[in-house]
Amino acid sequence: MNLRENLRLNSIIQMAAVIAIVGLANEISQEHYARFDLTENRVHTLSPTAQRLIDQLERPLTVKVFFTGGLMAPYNNHEQIFLNKIEEFQAWSNGRISIEVIDPTAPVVQIDDDGGEQLVTREAEAMRMGVMPLQQRYRDQTRTEIRQVFMGAVFLYGEGQEVLPAITNVGGFEYDIARAIKRLVDPEPRRIGFTLGHGEPDLSTAEGPIEALRNQLSDDNKLLIPVDLSSPEDSLADIDALLVVGPQSEMSQRELFELDQYIMRGGATGFIISNYIPTPQVEVVALNHGMTDIIANLGVGLNRDLVLDRETNGKLPIPARRGRYTTQVAVNNPIIPIVNDLSSDSPIFRGMDNLTLPFLSSLTVASSSSDAHYDILASSSESSSTSMTVRRIDPYTLGPDSSSGPIEEVGSVPVAVALRGSFSSLFSENGMPDPEPHEDPTIFVRESAPTRSVVIGSTHFVANNVPAMMNLIDWLVQDA
Repeated sequence: MNLRENLRLNSIIQMAAVIAIVGLANEISQEHYARFDLTENRVHTLSPTAQRLIDQLERPLTVKVFFTGGLMAPYNNHEQIFLNKIEEFQAWSNGRISIEVIDPTAPVVQIDDDGGEQLVTREAEAMRMGVMPLQQRYRDQTRTEIRQVFMGAVFLYGEGQEVLPAITNVGGFEYDIARAIKRLVDPEPRRIGFTLGHGEPDLSTAEGPIEALRNQLSDDNKLLIPVDLSSPEDSLADIDALLVVGPQSEMSQRELFELDQYIMRGGATGFIISNYIPTPQVEVVALNHGMTDIIANLGVGLNRDLVLDRETNGKLPIPARRGRYTTQVAVNNPIIPIVNDLSSDSPIFRGMDNLTLPFLSSLTVASSSSDAHYDILASSSESSSTSMTVRRIDPYTLGPDSSSGPIEEVGSVPVAVALRGSFSSLFSENGMPDPEPHEDPTIFVRESAPTRSVVIGSTHFVANNVPAMMNLIDWLVQDA
């Protein structure tokens, strides 16, 4: 065999080897798929939570993306960004997610009953599925006009359907997609109970920020359920988490027992409680809410003080004389500390700059042990102080130069804590209070299942920090 034939044979062998390697790699890739994200901030990488969510898909998921073509700024690149993100979900789904891109305003040929052809759009289909048109201003060199455009998506999973009616927030695409998928694979809403009967705000009817919180919870497939612990009809058995927000009078021993047993069964709780409330006469009134013992049983002391911060604070309306009239004037007040020392380790306040916490009390937190773990979520500033002698909240009394001001201790203190672990019942020694005739007083849970709780020393946390409150509830029900 001469040199030319050797070279030809080697070329054939090398070509066959390359074909075999490519074929083998293609066969392996069918079973083992991988993508690599080389961007600086890994913007094309799904979070572990989103990946786990995709693993819950048990049947095909179809995503219909309705976008009008040729959108003008600032929406001109939204379709491509959304498709890039939904394709990441598709890539991790191993073929369980399919995508259909539709321009509802583009005419398509439709065959009618008589066999004729006509041009129609798919706008009616988009609206029937819940994607509503938006108005956008179009402008060229000769004219300006308002057009109806579509920017939405529909997720179809079995008989379930979720809609993103208006895709306008580029930064929230992964969250929006994940939330839609979660509601399809886990359609049962989470039930968030809140106690009533002791002066607490009714979270199911309150307006303002509480209404915004309620709407956001509803969008997130969570329901607020009022609970009267004194009523046997109000069972805690189907409550996923229980909030105790701002009681102003004591619960009975029987009600405390029901709350204690909910915790012992592993129920998650949020204690968001103020020790003091203001009066219209700018005086401070102490509350006897009766929650101190049950919170202390979890290893957290709710101190009977008020946190003051004269450097970083919010405004409080106070009465002021204007000639013959009295009006409300908003002035900065140390009784409304703005707390910016927030834990970055917990998902509850991660990424947030600060919290506004009017009429705030400090917390004393136990040391973590093998049975219970404590995370301080927020602490007041080093320039803050605590006082147990505040009687009035006008800026003159609380001013730094006031000789009649409160007696204070200066320094940072914990004001919000999360805890996880197992605990003994508050009633372990004395037993069940006032047992019903059908109840065996010796049978109740004395040692808790693993549970979790959050304690915050200001009822006003709820209305002043709605995004943080959403995160808190998610953490209680372990909704990543």
